[in-house]
Amino acid sequence: MHGWLNALWLEVDAMIQMNDAWRFTTLALCLLTAVLLGWLVRRALLAAAAKRAARPALAATLKAGARATSFILLVLGLKAGLGFLRLDAQSEELVATVSSLLTTLALAWLAYQLTDVASAWFQHLGQQNGRTNQMLVPLIRNSLRVVVVLLTLLQIATQLSGKPPSSLIAGLGVGGLAIALAAQETLKNLFGSMVLLADKPFEIGDVIRVDSLEGSVEHIGFRSTRLRTAEGFLATLPNGELANKTIVNIGRRGSIRRVITLSLPDDTPLAQMERALAILRSVLHKHEGQLPDLPPRVHFSDITSSALTLQAIYWYHPADQWAYMAFSEKVNLSILEQFAAAGIVLVAPTAVSLVTPPRATPTA
Repeated sequence: MHGWLNALWLEVDAMIQMNDAWRFTTLALCLLTAVLLGWLVRRALLAAAAKRAARPALAATLKAGARATSFILLVLGLKAGLGFLRLDAQSEELVATVSSLLTTLALAWLAYQLTDVASAWFQHLGQQNGRTNQMLVPLIRNSLRVVVVLLTLLQIATQLSGKPPSSLIAGLGVGGLAIALAAQETLKNLFGSMVLLADKPFEIGDVIRVDSLEGSVEHIGFRSTRLRTAEGFLATLPNGELANKTIVNIGRRGSIRRVITLSLPDDTPLAQMERALAILRSVLHKHEGQLPDLPPRVHFSDITSSALTLQAIYWYHPADQWAYMAFSEKVNLSILEQFAAAGIVLVAPTAVSLVTPPRATPTA
């Protein structure tokens, strides 16, 4: 390590000795100009993107260019400044290699940023045609980014080794098999993502229930899906396991069904029972959120030794949880108010024991 640092220092010292001060000054000016120009171009592109917000793909292209332009211009400035330096054969080879690597990284960074253009286009298309394509957006963006990273690494390895890409790929051999075995969980989750994409059991924004978890889908990625629970927690589920579980999509129900069970004393007169049924039917008649094919159902449902049971069923549409709860509150208050005015009493249902008590043993 120490010898390598000494060799590098000797190379730098030789470069300094071979060049006049004005050459290094020109290099510094080229870098400063590149930084200033990058700042100006970035601001101009971001301003242009803000004016074209109505065209998402074009706006995303301008934003991607703005994020990548500073690094690209810095690399160009460095290459231009290095052209003023005098270099020996060894230094020239080193500078050429570094310059080639930086050019590759600059172009790769631009391609990485441009992946947002495809995401913006699919997202805009999904907003026009419903939410069907919203699930594709993160998968497409991540897929393109993985491809860009892999191709960049392959190009860098080609530049450093001097071997063609085909020989590098062929040289993976056993190493590639070992990587595949080590990444089998990742591959499992990747295939799980494909299954979820094909079946579409849910979309971003849907409320789903998986086992004991219930929440809104916030993100669908290569490896996992993230749910935001009602408590505010963020739950992460591996796609490989999620694809094999029973998924209940609460967000896609057409309406919310509610069952009301009311218990009256077992000695309630028949007239009071009929009055209670009439009150329930009047409260739910043509209620808010009623569907034409799902009218409310009210019945005298059961008779036990401790209570007489009434049952009312209604459906609320659309399946908006908070609107449903507000309407249910109105229903409850109306029932209690009218029952109290009619003198109808409610009781808590009691369990009837079917165990026969033991007989007392007669005494002599």
